[in-house]
Amino acid sequence: MVNNFFLCHYIVKARTVLTNSDTGEIEFRTVERKFEDEKPILAREQAFQFRNEFIYGMLNSIGMLDKEIGWNEKERRIERLSEREIRKILNPYFDHETVNELDFEDDFAPDDSQSWYPYYKTGIWVIFQVLDENYVDSLNLLDEQNQIVVDKITKYHEPLPTPPNYTYLEAEIKFYHLNNLDTKHYETDILFFDDEPFLDDGYNEEEALVSFNYLKTPFDWSGYDKKNWWKTEEDKLNDQIDEALKSKSNSYKIISEAYQKGENEKIEFKPGLINWANSARNIELEIAKTLSGFSNSNGGLLYIGISDSGEVIGVDLKDTSKDKFKRAFTRIKTYYLPQSIAHTIYGDFYMIEDKEVFVVTIYPYSEPVFLKTKDEKDRFIKEFYVRSDAATRQIYDIEEMYKYCINKWHKNTE
Repeated sequence: MVNNFFLCHYIVKARTVLTNSDTGEIEFRTVERKFEDEKPILAREQAFQFRNEFIYGMLNSIGMLDKEIGWNEKERRIERLSEREIRKILNPYFDHETVNELDFEDDFAPDDSQSWYPYYKTGIWVIFQVLDENYVDSLNLLDEQNQIVVDKITKYHEPLPTPPNYTYLEAEIKFYHLNNLDTKHYETDILFFDDEPFLDDGYNEEEALVSFNYLKTPFDWSGYDKKNWWKTEEDKLNDQIDEALKSKSNSYKIISEAYQKGENEKIEFKPGLINWANSARNIELEIAKTLSGFSNSNGGLLYIGISDSGEVIGVDLKDTSKDKFKRAFTRIKTYYLPQSIAHTIYGDFYMIEDKEVFVVTIYPYSEPVFLKTKDEKDRFIKEFYVRSDAATRQIYDIEEMYKYCINKWHKNTE
C-alpha cells in the first residue's frame, strides 16, 4: 500500500475587482488558500467549500440577498442559483478595466489556457498540485509547479463558459487511481465535443466527441457534447452565410433572417443607394467602401433599404424602376472598383417586412481589391479596405497592408 500522506494538495486562488454595492467603492480581493489532508478527497471537498464561500461573498458584495442566493451554511454551498446562473451573474466582474492599472504579479493566475482559450488575470481557480515527483511524468502535468486547474470561473463570452481542460481532469483522477485513493461518490463520466481537433483541417468528427472519466466538480457540462457548443446564434448564422458564399448561392431564408442579428463582420446596412440632396453624407462612397471591405475579407451581405439602426425602411422606387436602380448600383460598383470583380458582386430585390430591400451579395475576391476615389485636390488615388467586426476599416499603413495581404492571399495559396 502506497503511503498517500500529502502526496498532493489543493489550492484555491481568487482575484477579483468589484464595485461594492453599498459604498460604491472598488474593492480588490486576492486570496490564496491551501488545503491538505491524509485523504486527498477531503482536502478536495474543503477546497470547493472555500470556493463556494468566496463566491457567496462576491454575490453579497454586489448586492444580492441571502434569500436570492440560498446559502447553506452547514454544507457551505449555494442552493438557489445554478452553477451556470452564478457564472453569468459574476461574468461582468472579471477582468474589470481597472485590472490593467494594477501592479499584479504575472504568475498569480494559473495558466490554465489551451491554445484557443484566453488567459485572464482575474478569476477563481481550484488547483490540484502533485507533491511527489515520481508521478509527474506519468500524469503529463504541464505546469512547472506540477499544478493543474480542475475548476475555474473566468471571463467568458456567450453562449457558454469556457470549460476546464478535460485532460487535466483526467490527470487528477489518474493520480487517485494510481495511489488507490478514495474518490467517494465523485467519480463520473462525461461526453465532451473537443473543438481543437474539430477546428483542424481533416478533422474526424467521431474523434472530436470524447468520453472522459473525472472527479465531479461544480462545472455544468450539459450542452458541451454538442457540435458547435462554443458558437453564438450569430456565429451559426454567419456560418450559413459563409456556406452560401462558398456555394455561390443564397437562399431567401438566409437573406430574410440574417439582417435580424444586426450589423457584424458579415452584415452591413445602408439606408439608400444614391447621395441625398443637401446632405454631406456620401452614401455612394460608403457603399463602395463596404463592397471593397467585404471583397478583401470573407465576403458578406449589404442591405440597402435598412437604416443604420436596423429599421427596415425599404428603398425609394417612387421615381425610378427596379432596372434603373440596378443600373445605378452597377455605376457605383464600376466607378469605384476594378472591372474584374464585377462577377463577384451582385444584388437583387427582396421583400423584407413587406418592404422592398436591395440585398447585395459580395464574395471574397482572389486578390487584393483597391478602391479608386479622389483626394481633396481631385486627383485619383487608391485605398484599401477590410471588414473588421461590424465596420469597414481602411488600412493606411503600408506594412500593415502588406502583412494582411500575405496572410490573406499568399498563405491560402500555399
